[in-house]
This record gives sequence, structure tokens and C-alpha cells, in this order.
Amino acid sequence: FIVGGFAVSNDIAACACSATFLKKETPMKRILPVAVLLGVAAVGAAMTMFVNAASHRASQTRFDLIATEAASRLSQRIDQHILLLKATAADMMTSTRPLDRNDFKSFFEAVDVVNNYPGILGIGFALVTDKGNEAFAESLLRENYGIDRNVWPQLGNSLRTPIVLLEPQNERNTAAMGFDMFSQSSRNETMRLAMSSSEPAASPPVELVQEIKADKKQAGFLVYVPVRLPAISGKFSRETLAQGFVYAPFRAGDLHLAAFPGSATQTAYQTVDLASGGKILAQ
Repeated sequence: FIVGGFAVSNDIAACACSATFLKKETPMKRILPVAVLLGVAAVGAAMTMFVNAASHRASQTRFDLIATEAASRLSQRIDQHILLLKATAADMMTSTRPLDRNDFKSFFEAVDVVNNYPGILGIGFALVTDKGNEAFAESLLRENYGIDRNVWPQLGNSLRTPIVLLEPQNERNTAAMGFDMFSQSSRNETMRLAMSSSEPAASPPVELVQEIKADKKQAGFLVYVPVRLPAISGKFSRETLAQGFVYAPFRAGDLHLAAFPGSATQTAYQTVDLASGGKILAQ
């Protein structure tokens, strides 16, 4: 019994010893998987951060390229339109009938403005004349377009700049005929800048007189090129260095659509005029 008891005790001791050994081994076995898991998680987090950072850099680079290309497209298109206005001014200055609609229209159609210069509403000419001498401008409207209209609006400015030529003729552009652009301050300032510098000048964002449909209005702007017309200089004011302005009205939204055909970039944009304090042109 004693031997048996010892045997039993020994077995119990052995079991106890074995149990003790197992108890000592268990914490390590538990720690190792946790440590491995944490290590893998850390590596995974680092890889995720690396991939995210690389993805962000790639996205930023792609965005920068798209933005640069978009700005370049818009700038090039505006430059093309300014060259067109300069060419129109040069044609008028060498013409023997610079205020004849047929000559003006022939040049407009020869360069195929509608198809070759999308984004522009047309090309026009604003005559500079003294207040009280509007009859000559009004006679041009009647002779060239059959429009019997006074120069408008009636304000107290000493100089008037009515629109007397504008192509193509359509509902929007017909509505603008005879409009005195000196009657509106931002147009007035831009035209005086063009006169004093003898260089093209662009207005801040304005509402064009062509915006005759209330539900489809866009912000617009105008570019003016001063023109001297020596062949008929006696009919013009002597108070100014220019006899008129070749100009183009732009609907900003249409100009952007022309610059980005088909919205190929699929990128949201906003164009602002920094010179006027960040006024939005298009978005």
C-alpha cells in the first residue's frame, strides 16, 4: 500500500510536475502569436500608409497635369481670339469702307469665325462719338441692318460708344445693337485702358446685353482692341485717341466648353478674375 501509495503519490507528483511545466509554458505560447500578430499588423499598417501616400502623390501629380493642361487650353483659346480681333482691326484700318456691313461681314465669314473660333459670341465694332452726335451711329444701324433704334441707354456721359457693327446677326446680337458700352462703369474703364495703352484689354466679369434669356444666363467678359479709322476720321470725336473698338463678347461658360470639348478631363473647375477681387467667371 505504501509502495502503491508512493506510486500513487509519485504519479500525482509527476502529474503535478507536468502540470507545473505546462503552466510555465502557456504564457509564452500565448505571447508569441500575439507578438507575431502585432508585428504583421504593424507591417500591414506601414504598407497601407506607404500605398496611400504613393496613391496620394500619384493623384496629386495627375491633378496638377490636368489643371496645367486645362489652364493652357483656355489661355491658348483666348490668345487665338485676341489675334482674331487684331486681324479684324487691321482689316478695318486698311479698308476704304470700314463701317460698311458687307465688308465687315465678308471678313468675318472669310475666317469662318463660327466654326474656327468656338466660344465667342461674335465680333463687333463700337463707334466713339460725342454726346449729341449719335445720329451718325443711328444711321449706320439703319443702313447696315435695317434697325431703327436710338443709341441706348440715355445717360449723361460726354462720350458715347454705341455698337454699330456685330456679326453674326442672331437674336442675341441683334438685341445688343446700339448699346452704349461707355454707359457701364467696368466696360468704360476697360475701354479707356485700351485707348491709353493702345493694347487689347479685357473687362472684369459682366452681364452681357446678349443675355436675354433669364433662365440661361452666364457670366461674361469683353475684349477690346482700339482702332483708328483715318479714312473717315473727320466724323469722329477729337477728344480721344481712338475712333472705335473692335471687340468680342464672351460667354464664359461657352468658352470653357469650347476649350474642354466633351468634358474630357472629367474634372470640376472654377475660373475667377483675380483683378476684380476673385469674381467667378465659370465653374
